[in-house]
Amino acid sequence: MKGELSQRLRDTEDQFTERKLEGAGSTAFKKALVAFANSLPPNRIAVLFVGVEDNGKVNGVSDPDKLQRTLRGLAENECYPPIYLDLEALSMPEGTVIAAIVRYSDRRPHFAGPAYVRRGSESVAATEQVYRELLLSQDDKRRFLLDNRVATWTVEHLNKAPGASQPLFDNRARSTSECTIEEVTAFFVRFRALASGQLYTEMLQDVHISFDDTLRRPRAVIWPTGR
Repeated sequence: MKGELSQRLRDTEDQFTERKLEGAGSTAFKKALVAFANSLPPNRIAVLFVGVEDNGKVNGVSDPDKLQRTLRGLAENECYPPIYLDLEALSMPEGTVIAAIVRYSDRRPHFAGPAYVRRGSESVAATEQVYRELLLSQDDKRRFLLDNRVATWTVEHLNKAPGASQPLFDNRARSTSECTIEEVTAFFVRFRALASGQLYTEMLQDVHISFDDTLRRPRAVIWPTGR
């Protein structure tokens, strides 16, 4: 493994390789770890190298043991749900580099901190149980979208322009198009309009699934809720 990591350290950065200097700070480390954990396919690993400049120049780290404890603490205590790392100290001629190895996570999505929910008039950190309930409430919808990804959909927008982040506040606003599904994630679905080829992204919570009885195909009504 160390030989593979050393070679990877010398290669250019890619989707699953990141280099940071020791002084990059906790926020930068967490951002990289969370992005890896949310993006990795099951058969890949991602590596955050600490002690290396963007151009590949090795500077090393001042205290390898302490940095490993810091990275583990950030991943397990300040990422939510926790991310579990494999850590390696690579001895290079220029100094020691820490490799934080991230593997596929079946607990994703992860955040650099807890998810928040409203409790009365306050925003409070969700417990893991509440967090899981938030995700599970979308599971059936996401599964149906994935299972029907190759189908042609009737997509209707109410009080919202396709792909817009905010409602129009006009209850008469309405548009209908034929679409296919390009992507489904834990948070959004991306449609492609067949007529124009335009891609647009909708939050999963705004997608309400039904059936188009006339055309005998799935129907998605995009209606902003909870805003």
